[in-house]
Amino acid sequence: MTVFLTADHHFGHSGIIGNAGRPFADVDEMDEVLIRNWNERIRPDSVVYYLGDFAHRCPPQRLRSIWERLTRPKAIHLVPGNHDDAATLALPWTSVERGILRMSANNRRFSLFHYALRTWPGIRRDAIHAYGHSHNRMPGFRNTLDVGVDAWGFVPASVEEVIRRAELLPEFDFGETDDEAEDDAPGAPGVRAP
Repeated sequence: MTVFLTADHHFGHSGIIGNAGRPFADVDEMDEVLIRNWNERIRPDSVVYYLGDFAHRCPPQRLRSIWERLTRPKAIHLVPGNHDDAATLALPWTSVERGILRMSANNRRFSLFHYALRTWPGIRRDAIHAYGHSHNRMPGFRNTLDVGVDAWGFVPASVEEVIRRAELLPEFDFGETDDEAEDDAPGAPGVRAP
């Protein structure tokens, strides 16, 4: 089983092509490439953590059609982003977490959220904060990085790839944090294992 982290496909959103500098002629080409890339990586035994902005300005019929064409993983958890409307939230996600989703995979802890944070649960225990929203416009650091498709060649990133990339990035000292009392061990409330 492979665990994937991804965000910001913006299915159906023509404006993101210019806004994020995506190399597609139009929204149809973009959606087709994103669907193909998803299907080449995601398997029925995969687990996907989707960190928001699945679609934007996408008519419900088109949204449903795109969803049906994607390889269905064993589980797909959504941490909603600012563009995830009622139609997106109504898709058959395994779960929808409207806050920071904490999970463990590959012997690492993760704090997942749509937006980049300056501090997060587990920061002092080497938890990686993965986020979307920024469309590869913010520099990553060893303990915090963008997992949106714009930062990963328009493919979902496996946890192994995220860890490898994080290890190559520079350290960044976020200053003092106060999460001493927090219990973020696997199995604690709010912490998921794939």
